[in-house]
Amino acid sequence: MAVVDLSLKAIFQHRFRAGSSPNDSWEATVEGNGSIQNGGTSAARFDYLCNNDGGGAFTEDRIYLSFDMTGIPADATISAVSLLLYTDDLFQNITDSDYMKSRIVKSTVDATAPNGATTGNAHDVSVNNGSDVTVSQTDDAENEFDFGSSNLYDYVVAQHAAGGVAAFYHMSKLVFDELVAGDGSATDPSGQNRNNFDGDTGTNPPKLRVTFTVPDKVYTEFKILGGTTKVLSGNIKINKNWFLI
Repeated sequence: MAVVDLSLKAIFQHRFRAGSSPNDSWEATVEGNGSIQNGGTSAARFDYLCNNDGGGAFTEDRIYLSFDMTGIPADATISAVSLLLYTDDLFQNITDSDYMKSRIVKSTVDATAPNGATTGNAHDVSVNNGSDVTVSQTDDAENEFDFGSSNLYDYVVAQHAAGGVAAFYHMSKLVFDELVAGDGSATDPSGQNRNNFDGDTGTNPPKLRVTFTVPDKVYTEFKILGGTTKVLSGNIKINKNWFLI
């Protein structure tokens, strides 16, 4: 059994805002009906705001992360997956307890940079890590999102089999619940909420931790002097330097 921490392929942030009619609701904000500001693609920290700014205005951040699965051997069998995010407590402010509860959801695009609603709304909230994780408020704390046997774990396994990229969005519970409800019935933020995760140049960049096994391989030398050889199961690989006389 082996454990590998895959490093980031890409990370960036979207900032969603709404505050003018008819897009003056939390629902309109998180569904991308207002304005979407593209964040940077490299930073020491990434915010994830969930603010009630007053007067019908709201602000919300979500963070995109992707990992190249080619770091895992093609013949490996994956048995566990976790996403590790590390708290950066600079400018931290917490008003709503649900803000500190988070989900990781599948991104439906493999992107290297933000592109407004095209990437900001490219998610499938039905594919997620299965339960809320309460994020630590302590600086440099490790926050583990264990995918367990969730459909997000299945997604990562499928991406590995396809030689692809595993891409995700981090969302506060305030955002996730509204996207799931889709009708404005979920809880709105009541005030200002701000926390940060370390980015790619931070103290502890995000990691995708993958546990896997690879098939045992037996290496042997033998000579066939005559007759026939029959392989009943498995494979025989002939060293390219061997030759027949």
